[in-house]
Amino acid sequence: MSVVVKYIDLDNNSAELASSEELNGKAGERINYHTAEEVQKLTAAGYVLINNSFDPNNEIHFFDETSQEYKLTFKHGQEEVTAKNLKYDCQLNDVQLKGKQVVHYTGLEKDIPDNVVEVTFNRKIIYDKVTKQKVSLSAWQPEKYYLPLVATPAVLDYTPDKAVIGGEAVTVQKPKHEYVVTYLPNKKNARRQKAEIKFIDIDDSNQELASSGELKGKPGKEISYSTTEILKELTDKGYEVVTNDFDSNDQKPVFGNSRDYIQTFIIALRHKKQAVNSDHLSSEIDHRLYEKEVHRRITFSGLNGQQLDDIVQTAVLKRSLTMDMVTKKIIPGEYTSQWQSTETYPSVAVPVVAGYHTKTKEVVACPVIEKDISEEVKYYANGYLIPVDANHNKLSEIDKKQLITNSIDPTKAIFPKLELENVVLKPIKEVKIEDPGRDYEVPYLLVHKYIAVDEKHPKKEVSPAYYRRIVTARVHYQGAGALTPADAEQTVTWTRTVTYDEVSREIIDNGMYTTKWLADKDIFEATPTPVIKGFCADIGLIGEHPVTETDLMATVTYAPVGKMIPIDEHGNEIKNAMRSPYINV
Repeated sequence: MSVVVKYIDLDNNSAELASSEELNGKAGERINYHTAEEVQKLTAAGYVLINNSFDPNNEIHFFDETSQEYKLTFKHGQEEVTAKNLKYDCQLNDVQLKGKQVVHYTGLEKDIPDNVVEVTFNRKIIYDKVTKQKVSLSAWQPEKYYLPLVATPAVLDYTPDKAVIGGEAVTVQKPKHEYVVTYLPNKKNARRQKAEIKFIDIDDSNQELASSGELKGKPGKEISYSTTEILKELTDKGYEVVTNDFDSNDQKPVFGNSRDYIQTFIIALRHKKQAVNSDHLSSEIDHRLYEKEVHRRITFSGLNGQQLDDIVQTAVLKRSLTMDMVTKKIIPGEYTSQWQSTETYPSVAVPVVAGYHTKTKEVVACPVIEKDISEEVKYYANGYLIPVDANHNKLSEIDKKQLITNSIDPTKAIFPKLELENVVLKPIKEVKIEDPGRDYEVPYLLVHKYIAVDEKHPKKEVSPAYYRRIVTARVHYQGAGALTPADAEQTVTWTRTVTYDEVSREIIDNGMYTTKWLADKDIFEATPTPVIKGFCADIGLIGEHPVTETDLMATVTYAPVGKMIPIDEHGNEIKNAMRSPYINV
């Protein structure tokens, strides 16, 4: 018998990656092969094991009476290339791009540093770990970014040409905006000045969320205003501060001295984002948006008049979503991920159906994808065994019989046993079933049917005397009258197996099943002669004797014991003296 273990690439038209080559052995012998080393090599090369039908748990396999083929299936592993994981010759600008807003200030005796706001666009590139080729490219995130409005810093004795500037959206296509604010000297104004603090939403095109209203004060005096209450209210609604021109840690803002514009401070806020997934639930979001069931349905066809139930396997797909904490809506964002599953649809052994075969013995395991999967297993009717004689003439005594589907492998079939009363059919030559769907003519020789008959396999037509006999070893006692003991007996049982011809109904001498007679013991044990008061025996012990196939007989004879006669010194009997009998012990 032979076994082959194959390693299959599911992502390359089921190409063969490696093979154990043909392993040969006798039925019942251990298959001395393990897949661990080859699996380790392929895993190191970037493959992911999907299904191991040979030794997933280091099982020990044995050769059986049929040839077997086992498959280990693999898919190509994939890897994300990001700014934090640059590989496959990717450069940083392939996955990351900077957006920028720059405000330059001119016209002052002492330069003010540029106001620079940067944002980052990111994307992911998915690579095939086996081929090292690009698989997919995600869109840039975010799609666009609204930069905050910038309030022009107030400088005493100067008036800017723009009080507020910037706030346009940057995109990957237009990642940079530059602006210039020009200051012009002004006449000092001692009158009360005006200022305003604006709270803007940069995620909503810099729309104004709130305002301090018009604040008035003398030039150079501290602007007395607290942003705490409004910021708390906005934070509770889901906003977070990006920039705050007013609440500087360095110094408190003061009123300027220009009457030509309203001094403006910008507090830019954005919408806080939150991950929503199976581990971070939200009552605002339907769980079906981030967790769903998908299925693989396996159907069976080709069975005339029979119906097998579909097999439905269920897996769970999960993803993370990004929720806007202000609008409570799902948006593209940093937490958003693709649907994925850690599960694999397990392999399914194809059911064995009597009279039918299939082209595959299992529906192999496969990875879970975003859509439902349907797979069909087709059954085909088995062919027939047509018995013929040595000249390939059909045997009229026996009808054709359908091939029997292998009990553990529905892709194979075996020949049925043919029975004819009292006749044995012996195949003349070996015929192999290459295709279970076709008919096979098999030549047979008809011979008498012989059976073994013995105690464990009796047959009413055969007398037990042919295979069982009892031999007795008897010791017969005599001569003691009423005190004579009963005969002592020992028996031995001899048995054998005989060959019986069911056609001639005769015992066949030296037939194929006939065995020698065997006894259930080897020795007749020694038999001591019983002691009888007043009698003596001619044999005190019948010794042990090897068992024989014929009866044995021994006779022990008793006689009365003699008496003691008293005499005088001259040898004459003493008259009237008592004569005492001998004592036997």
